[in-house]
Amino acid sequence: FSGYRVFAQTVDTCIVLFKKEKGEENRVTFAVVNSDVQNPIEYVKETWKLLPQKKLSSRTWILADEKILALKEKIERIGKPLKEWDVKIYRGVLTGFNEAFIIDTETRNKILANCKTKEERKQTAEIIKPILRGRDIKRYCYEWAGLWLIGTFPALHLDINNYPSLKKYLASFGERLYQDGKPGHRKKTNNAWFETQDSIAYYHEFEKEKIVWQEIVREPQFFLDNEKFFIEATGFVMTRQDLHYICGLLNSKPLAFFFKTFYAGGGLGEEGYRYKKAFLEQLPLPSITSSNQPIADQIIGLVEQILHLNQTHGCSADTFALETQIDQLVYKLYDLTPEEIEVIEKKRGGL
Repeated sequence: FSGYRVFAQTVDTCIVLFKKEKGEENRVTFAVVNSDVQNPIEYVKETWKLLPQKKLSSRTWILADEKILALKEKIERIGKPLKEWDVKIYRGVLTGFNEAFIIDTETRNKILANCKTKEERKQTAEIIKPILRGRDIKRYCYEWAGLWLIGTFPALHLDINNYPSLKKYLASFGERLYQDGKPGHRKKTNNAWFETQDSIAYYHEFEKEKIVWQEIVREPQFFLDNEKFFIEATGFVMTRQDLHYICGLLNSKPLAFFFKTFYAGGGLGEEGYRYKKAFLEQLPLPSITSSNQPIADQIIGLVEQILHLNQTHGCSADTFALETQIDQLVYKLYDLTPEEIEVIEKKRGGL
């Protein structure tokens, strides 16, 4: 059931039972029921198909017709799973109590104003970082809400007594910040009361060039950040050298189709995506080679134009034509035929 609401719940559940048997090649009978189907029983009777069991590999697999399966095999032959690229992917910062650790500019200014010395003010300002929540991350851009993260990460081994003003502010929340697992407190950890819940040993990665994205979205929303934003736990970050090429691929129409269709853990019904690390790492991206370098360079150039327009005009900039050009170049990277492109365009609609 792909979007068809069998029960009044928001989670799509798939349970498949297999029985091992010797003998001739087994085949699976299946039908895909979308949300617009009026009579699912009759629809299944009329549209069911057969799938050879050999198509169900130990990797991610789907129930689909031969054209779709052939397309999956093709992109996996041409591309390399993202997990095999030289990238690092991390979840955003989990504080355990955002109400205390994520503050607005007014609160930040008060904390800094209450510092007694220049040295205290300087070192306090150094651990209060600008932060984006998942909802603030858009497609090729962001909308900062003026929020800041108190970055008292356990990995920093801070002495809170060196930050009197910050200590007073955090202490105002009382036992709510305790990490002892008691009712009303944060979950049990070995971290101090003033520290974030997660250790965040990778804190330095946030200040590198990185791709950031929200986990659950209605369309791909990847943004290339060079402004050293930290990211809240509803988002992810990816770092490596020169990410423009990957950012362009991930925001493209064909990659959205591949992710949604072939790496099913990422699907949320017909309209949603869940870009978790484990799902995204399976997505095969074409490596840059001498033969496709000109195409990759064009994608990088278009991404730079889009980022510039959004930086100049905000997220309201019209970048549709540039993004359409990227889509066409990505089709070339995967050497897709007009028939294969038509399958994607028809499925993806107006993304």
